[in-house]
Amino acid sequence: MRNAASKAALVAYLRSVDRELAPKGVRTVVVYPMGTLDTAANREQLPRVDPANWISTTTLAEVVTSAVTMGPRGRLQEVRVYPDAN
Repeated sequence: MRNAASKAALVAYLRSVDRELAPKGVRTVVVYPMGTLDTAANREQLPRVDPANWISTTTLAEVVTSAVTMGPRGRLQEVRVYPDAN
């Protein structure tokens, strides 16, 4: 429960920052990985789990790059990244 509350607080904070700094051209985006990230630490801690359906860090980086490089006529505020459903 504490984990969910801290994430909700972070999202609220980022939305507040977005509103406050938007006139200066600063924007925020909240990225929600909707699954396990395929990292070395996760592979080490979950050795019996098949990582085939985990979200690659490359995919997550591509999403973030896309969000922060959008032109001035559009933007993303929230992005949910799901693992590929094979």
